[in-house]
Amino acid sequence: MKSGMNLSSPSVILPEDRTFLYERPRIRKLLSEGMKKPLVCVVAGAGYGKSRAVYSFLRTWMASITWIQLSDRDNVGSRFWESFVHTVMQRHPVLAAALLDCGFPETEDAFQRYLDIPKDMLSPGQEYVMVFDDCHQVYDRSVLRFLEQSIHAPFSFIKTILISREYPAINLEALTKKDGVAVIHEEDLRFTEDEIRGFMKQLDIPVSTQRVAEIMEGSQGWAFGVKLIMESMKRGVPNEKLAISAMRRNIFKYFESEIMGDLSTEAKKQVIRWS
Repeated sequence: MKSGMNLSSPSVILPEDRTFLYERPRIRKLLSEGMKKPLVCVVAGAGYGKSRAVYSFLRTWMASITWIQLSDRDNVGSRFWESFVHTVMQRHPVLAAALLDCGFPETEDAFQRYLDIPKDMLSPGQEYVMVFDDCHQVYDRSVLRFLEQSIHAPFSFIKTILISREYPAINLEALTKKDGVAVIHEEDLRFTEDEIRGFMKQLDIPVSTQRVAEIMEGSQGWAFGVKLIMESMKRGVPNEKLAISAMRRNIFKYFESEIMGDLSTEAKKQVIRWS
């Protein structure tokens, strides 16, 4: 996902190959129910299709949507604010100019001044959705405090979606007590056997109860694993067992890029010894 992605129109095209996109009504229903609350948290490990599920859902959600892609670089208040304002600018340039002038609200007084800006410039008749993706990347207390205070801000027309590999390190106790938080977990995002069957039919892959069961066992419903198996079978791998074997080889490459990429040479050697 790119920072500043605006999803106000159903005509937005997903960036990845749509051949291997399978829309799951069950996940769409979970998100639709979640959007009745001020905050939706989508929490699952890598490869569970968190961003894909939210993105696909929001393509047809009639609201002004701003997608903020977080990274490790956002652990400096000024850097986070620069990225945040740049993202808002693509949708609301006048609002962004006011935010830039306001500066990153590090104090309570500054945050109250920040709240006055959307109060004056956003229309209560319009629904706004703020998506913060990869929240697990953020650990700076000032940035986390801003996210926490923003979520608790008294704007009923602003919804927030947090996407993270772990539960965000912010205090949501008060909102949770008011039943104001919807959480979509890892287990929710796993493919079911019916969804695997539907995916196979969509790709014109021959379906049988045994094949579906073996794919389910081999992938455990993990979205990334299911996608890799489907890609292999679509390319002509003769059976699901070979496809599962190919999936595992690709998963090792995926783990290497995800985990090993940022390690020092010595740390990589240590990980290899452990494995």
